[in-house]
Amino acid sequence: MGISILLAFLLPHTSMQFQLVNPLLFLFLLYSFWKSRTWQPIVLLVLVPVILSILFNFQNASLKAFQSTFTILLYFACFPFVGPIRIRKFYLIFCLAYIFISQIVYLLGIPSLTAFYDMVYPISEDDLSYYGHIQNSIGYSNVFNFRLGGIYHNPNQCARYLTMLMAFFLSVNHPKNVREVIYFILISYVGVLLTGSRTGFVIASLIAYFGFLRHNRLSGLVRFMVVAIAFFGFLNILQGGTSLRALDIDSTGSANLKWSTFMYYIHTEKSTLSYLIGHLDISLFNGGYGRVMDTFDSEYGELIFRFGFIGFFCFLIFYWSVAKRLPKSQWFFFIILLWMISSTIVASYRALFIFMLFLSVVYSNHYKSKDNS
Repeated sequence: MGISILLAFLLPHTSMQFQLVNPLLFLFLLYSFWKSRTWQPIVLLVLVPVILSILFNFQNASLKAFQSTFTILLYFACFPFVGPIRIRKFYLIFCLAYIFISQIVYLLGIPSLTAFYDMVYPISEDDLSYYGHIQNSIGYSNVFNFRLGGIYHNPNQCARYLTMLMAFFLSVNHPKNVREVIYFILISYVGVLLTGSRTGFVIASLIAYFGFLRHNRLSGLVRFMVVAIAFFGFLNILQGGTSLRALDIDSTGSANLKWSTFMYYIHTEKSTLSYLIGHLDISLFNGGYGRVMDTFDSEYGELIFRFGFIGFFCFLIFYWSVAKRLPKSQWFFFIILLWMISSTIVASYRALFIFMLFLSVVYSNHYKSKDNS
């Protein structure tokens, strides 16, 4: 399990790397079913609508669409990946340290180390625009302009994985040493601030509050540190504008473009059947709003286009069904799903693998005993 976590966070960012995991997961699924003869029926909430979308769009979808859809089916079919297990916090701390150190390396512009990261984690064309934000001089006047993605190069992606680490650490590895938890949260939080992701800042704040701060009394010094970091994070938001970029309702704001692109699809879709079960292949979408976005740039838009409204709501019902089987103290883990507004979970090879792996551990460790009866 620990090795799986290391590979999930630290492998180079190509879908091919994670496609290599699929055959192993498929064998694991067959072995687990043969050994225990048990399965989680709530998985059918996702599998059935996705299979319907495949059957009705079989002739029009590309090979890549089937490949990604098979990955989604496989990850959900393997839920939960594991039985009750305690994750050694070493693996989570190592991943956090590795990512955070990579951010600092780029921040300081250490040539030998940046060359190493660039070689192991090549910069894709999509990440070039973010990579341009990296600066080598530090000063109060420009400290909030840094957008550091570390090994991911894309700061928004980096923020997403940092929030996942934070949520998982608080869910399954809440040690008796409160100071250790505080250090983990603070480093994660600072890492998110270095990405400049405003959505990440909000999600990390919510996870820290509902996952830890709400249930623990803190000393005066710790409270001061929490308030100070939150204050600097708030300044970071003001530096880039008066509202969250991902939730900006301005005519040129990110949320407006995402929503307008989604509404463009709703108004131009001519098939009622496609509304219900989707098109399966996201490459068939041809955006036409404003700056002509060729993708939805949001998970809710992509899931509805691929699997229809039926599929989209089945995904939501699945997550709600899992949440109901967990103690309410663990519900904060699902704050991660807010990334569906401005990023992707299900539609990302790496993010879906990490999220379903983590969700499986949380569920297996805490699900109600009546599910075993």
